[in-house]
Amino acid sequence: MDFLFVLSVIELFSLGVTAEALLATTVLVKLQNQNYESRIRDLEDKLRRERESHSIERDTLNNKIEKLVKEKEDLLKEYDDLMKVKIRLDVELEAYRKLLESEESRQELVYFVQIVRSCFTWLAESQVKSNLFASTKYKRKTVEKHKVNTHKKDQRHTDYEC
Repeated sequence: MDFLFVLSVIELFSLGVTAEALLATTVLVKLQNQNYESRIRDLEDKLRRERESHSIERDTLNNKIEKLVKEKEDLLKEYDDLMKVKIRLDVELEAYRKLLESEESRQELVYFVQIVRSCFTWLAESQVKSNLFASTKYKRKTVEKHKVNTHKKDQRHTDYEC
């Protein structure tokens, strides 16, 4: 029986060592579990902070997007209004350009008529001068012929008298 007793003591001792090992393992696993739980809490806190930060950033970006979209719409409306004004001004400028061209054309015609009138006036005056000159020339010739004839007559009279 002693042998059984020794065996029992060894088994008990072995079971005690195993129990201590299991107890130590349990303590170690509990410590690891606590570390993991602490790490999980830290990571969950970090995740929550990151989500809040990203949520704030997303909201800020969405606000900026809304503001930019509104600004773009305002700019497009302003651009559209400016294009309408530009088109109206282009139409008005075209009308004034046509008026100016027609006025220039009329002025050119008036100038042309003035030139033609002055040409006709000049022609008429030169014709009158030419006629006057011809008439004067004719009169001079006539007067000279008359003088010559008179002089000849006078000479004939003097010839007869002598």
